[in-house]
Amino acid sequence: NFDILISYLGLEHLFSKTVASLSGGQKQRLNVALALVGDPKVVILDEPTAGLDPQTRRQIHDLIKQLKKEGKTIIVTTHYLEEAEKLCDKVAIIDNGKVIACGSPRELISKFDAQSRIEFIYSGDPKDIEQLRGVVKVVSEGDTYICWSSNVEITLQSLFSLLESKDSVVRQIIINSPTLEDLFLQLTGRHLRD
Repeated sequence: NFDILISYLGLEHLFSKTVASLSGGQKQRLNVALALVGDPKVVILDEPTAGLDPQTRRQIHDLIKQLKKEGKTIIVTTHYLEEAEKLCDKVAIIDNGKVIACGSPRELISKFDAQSRIEFIYSGDPKDIEQLRGVVKVVSEGDTYICWSSNVEITLQSLFSLLESKDSVVRQIIINSPTLEDLFLQLTGRHLRD
């Protein structure tokens, strides 16, 4: 029901306003509502959460999940790869107008062996970090290091051996499983761009 959708998206108080007078977030929510007029079987959403606050973004995510449960096909274009990873059953990564990878988020990450990220603070010699086993790439900013590892267990064993031999200390180890964003960067070699 359209009235329920308008209420859900918080648009009921905007009926007297022109579209030109709406804020960016209000226009985004209106676009989502208009995409659903007529109860379509296929819904195409272009950047549906761009410019939205976290609460409204979560509402749109919940709406997309509900539409999926109702059996609708949802096509979403987004630069928010964490959003695609959370919401989509199938993802196509497009670079320079060409599909370079396609599949479920988990299939893509495992198929292309996306690396895990290990982030930590180390005050020893930076050259030691580059020698850790399993490390594919290292980025540092001061004494904070981010390592991309093809095998987290081997890299951590190597790091702990280094600490023992150098009598050094590591603080604040954060291990992140590979994400679609990591995969995108790995496949394209470039940061996300418009």
